Amino acid sequence: MAERQASRDPARKRRAQPAVRGGRRQAAGAEMAEAAAADAGEPEARIKALEAELATVKFELDSARERIAQLEALRKEALDRIAWVIDSLHSLKRS
Repeated sequence: MAERQASRDPARKRRAQPAVRGGRRQAAGAEMAEAAAADAGEPEARIKALEAELATVKFELDSARERIAQLEALRKEALDRIAWVIDSLHSLKRS
């Protein structure tokens, strides 16, 4: 019974599935299949497939760097707020 309820829990299903942003994993899979097909074909086709894969990887790297910068900014804001609260509490204690 508990197993059945756990399988119906939508939050559990969301956690079990890998995150896919904008279908990039599907696109990467398609590019890998394209690259594999190009391996058997002409060198020009293989170069084109590898260039497409490189462009995708560069895009994902840029996206990851942007996300890291956002997270670092959020972390700094949170730390500043915590420091402000601590200072406020210290000033209340002194009063």
